[in-house]
Amino acid sequence: MRSKNYWLENSAGDSVDPGIVVLLGCSTLAHTCGQIASFPLNLIRTRIQAQAYSTGRKRNNSFYHSAHSGYI
Repeated sequence: MRSKNYWLENSAGDSVDPGIVVLLGCSTLAHTCGQIASFPLNLIRTRIQAQAYSTGRKRNNSFYHSAHSGYI
């Protein structure tokens, strides 16, 4: 939790307990950043699975193939 450590170093003073609001804010920020980073790869995976299911044939499901077939 880098955001929690930053808050403790710069704003906490003598307090060791950041409080529920700061912890909730830091965890919300961390979760949002994680979702933003992983969503594009999850979308590609879902499209590959849906395409393979709808065509009923085995496809080359590598990331390289997907990137060059227009999903990125």
